[in-house]
Amino acid sequence: VRSQADGGTQFITTTFRPTDTRKDIADTSNDYVKGAKGKLDTVKNSIEHKLEALKARKKAATAETKGEEIGYKAKAELHQAAS
Repeated sequence: VRSQADGGTQFITTTFRPTDTRKDIADTSNDYVKGAKGKLDTVKNSIEHKLEALKARKKAATAETKGEEIGYKAKAELHQAAS
């Protein structure tokens, strides 16, 4: 029901199909869930890469040889770029 400018009332009729509405709600909900899972996976991967970069930096700082240090620093840079 809508009120019109002249004070009258306009009735709007629609065909209500409960099964269509339920399906639309389910599809929309599934899309939201998929989107949220995708975002969580992205954040999780980013955090994992940052953690690996920190581990590699720590190993580089405590490396016994210059070659190990360079290798760990390179690994840290790769993980940082991926995060």
